[in-house]
Amino acid sequence: MMRTGFETGYELHPIQRQAAIATPGRWRDGLLVGAASDGAIEIYDLEAATSRVLWHHADLTGMLETGEPVALHADYDVLAAGGSYYSVCVSR
Repeated sequence: MMRTGFETGYELHPIQRQAAIATPGRWRDGLLVGAASDGAIEIYDLEAATSRVLWHHADLTGMLETGEPVALHADYDVLAAGGSYYSVCVSR
């Protein structure tokens, strides 16, 4: 299978971004626990009161601050953090 670059966890497709923005009631608030150079991102989901591990293909350690507020879209696998949006692979 040939990669397009828009698979979950890679580049954020403009339609994916717009769909997430257009459905504001589906965002889940959280706090960033940490990010690792291998793409692992741990967040604390405030509603579920549990930690979740996400994955993004790039090293976001320089873009994300531990303890900062984040939001994860429940339907479109988009992470909002620090004014930016990222496609993430979510362990279900």
